[in-house]
Amino acid sequence: MPPTDDTEHEWYRMEPSRLAMDDAATMRAEERAILDSKLSDVQTTAEPRPNAYIPGSLGIPKPHGGFAPFKPQEPGSNMRHIHKPEVKEIVI
Repeated sequence: MPPTDDTEHEWYRMEPSRLAMDDAATMRAEERAILDSKLSDVQTTAEPRPNAYIPGSLGIPKPHGGFAPFKPQEPGSNMRHIHKPEVKEIVI
């Protein structure tokens, strides 16, 4: 049984918009592929250097990661009860 005239008319009316959406989707896919190819040129697994774009004249400290130099904490409030040891002279 063939479709009705109304259905065929509706199909002719909707077909150009479907084709336009398909064309737009392919254009977006092409643009995304171009952008992804540009980004893939830059991707790396190396850690970024902290001073890569900072001039050395600023004196910004570099991070040390897990091997940071030791920095003792400030003395707490209970340090007032601890006396410094007396240095005894060594007699020979």
